[in-house]
Amino acid sequence: MKDKRCFDEKRLSQAQVKESLPAGWRAKRGLIETGPLDFPTFPAAIRFVVRLATVAEKENHHPEIMISWKRVTLQLTTHDAGGVTRLDIRMARLTNSLLRSLGGRLRRLNK
Repeated sequence: MKDKRCFDEKRLSQAQVKESLPAGWRAKRGLIETGPLDFPTFPAAIRFVVRLATVAEKENHHPEIMISWKRVTLQLTTHDAGGVTRLDIRMARLTNSLLRSLGGRLRRLNK
């Protein structure tokens, strides 16, 4: 069963997305994404993904996750709204908080 929150969410304008983006995220064709998130080891990257999965389940909002050795890249969009919503911005902020707590590093991105 889909979470009703997704159906109620309105897609944000490009301007709203850009002004709401947390550090380390960029807007790209109907989604937001991180640059590579760097971790000291592959197991550290996997621990981050496992913890992120717990947050995503609680929020019922799940990122696309790409793992490559000690790097993780994430993308968020609200498919039911056809683009980026407040749910995506919230999940990005929660992701940044989790990343800081685990000692990961966000690469600086051009917005």
